[in-house]
Amino acid sequence: FGPSDADGTVTDDAAFFGTLQSGKVNTIQWAGSDERGLIMGTAGREWLIRSSAVNEVLTPSTAKADPFAATGSAPIQPIQIENGTIFVQRARRKVQDVVYSFERDQLKPRDITLASEHITSTGVAEMVLQQEPINVIWMRRTDGKLIGMTYYPDEAVFAAHGHVIGGADMKVKSMCVIPSADKSRDELWMVIERTVNSATVKYIEYMTRYYEDDIAKEDAIVMDSTLTYDSTATATVTGLTHLEGETVKVMVDGNAHPDLVVASGSITLANSLTGLVIQVGLGNTWAVKSQRLEGGSKNGVSQGKTKRATGIVVR
Repeated sequence: FGPSDADGTVTDDAAFFGTLQSGKVNTIQWAGSDERGLIMGTAGREWLIRSSAVNEVLTPSTAKADPFAATGSAPIQPIQIENGTIFVQRARRKVQDVVYSFERDQLKPRDITLASEHITSTGVAEMVLQQEPINVIWMRRTDGKLIGMTYYPDEAVFAAHGHVIGGADMKVKSMCVIPSADKSRDELWMVIERTVNSATVKYIEYMTRYYEDDIAKEDAIVMDSTLTYDSTATATVTGLTHLEGETVKVMVDGNAHPDLVVASGSITLANSLTGLVIQVGLGNTWAVKSQRLEGGSKNGVSQGKTKRATGIVVR
C-alpha cells in the first residue's frame, strides 16, 4: 500500500495497490464501480474489490478482492447503469450484465444476448447507453454495423435490433450518447465512414428524435445523412455537396418524390414541383419476413402444401 504522509503512515484516503490472486497472468481490461464496491474485468475473470468489513468504506487496510465470475472480459469500457454493470465477454460475442444471485448469494454475469446471439456475429467493438426516451444499449460491431438492444431488466426485456445505415461501404467508426439541446432526450452521435462520389469520407451524424404524434409529417426524418430545407417555396435545393453524385431519397412537404441524383451539390424537383419543407438524404434497405402462414386445408394443416395468397392484412 502507498502511504500518503511523509512519515509513512497509511491513511484511509491513501492510494493502494495489490495483486489479484488468480493463479494466472490476466490483463485488467476495465474497471467500474457500484454500491457493492469496485468491479474489475480481466482477460480471465471478473473481480469485486470491497471492504472486508460489512457496511464499511473501502480503504487500504480493509480492501479485499474476490472473483465472482470466470467468463473473461474484452477491453471495452463497460456501461454503468442503475442495476449494475454491463460488459462485453472476451470473445466479443456476448454482452453480460452483472446481477445478484440469491441462489449463490453473490454476483454473477448474465448473458443478455442469449436469445439473439447472431446479432453480434462479428464481435462488439464499442457500446454506449441511451436512457431517454427509452433504454437502449447501442453497439458498434467490428465490421462497422450498428446494432442496439432495448434493455429493461426488471421486465425481462432484452430486445436486440439491427440498423442498416444508408450509403455505400458504410461503417460506424465511433459513437457516443449526449443529451439533446433541449435536454428532453439522449442523442446517439456517430462518426460514419462511407463512399461518396468514389471517395472515402467520414461524417459526424446523429440519430434524430423518434417519430411521435406531435411531429408533423413534413418534419419527420426517415433517411440517413439528411439535410432539411425549410423556407419559401422552391424547386431547387443546394448545399448537398456531402452527397455529390449520390442517388438520394426526397420528401416534399411530407410526400414522397422520385429519387434524384445530386449534381454540383444540388437537386431540382421534377415536374416544376416546389416545396416549403424538403428532406434530402440516403435511403436504406429494409425487409419484412412473416411467420410461416397457416391457413388450414381440407385434409389437415397447410404447411408444405402449395398455396395462393389472395390478400393480406398488415397490423
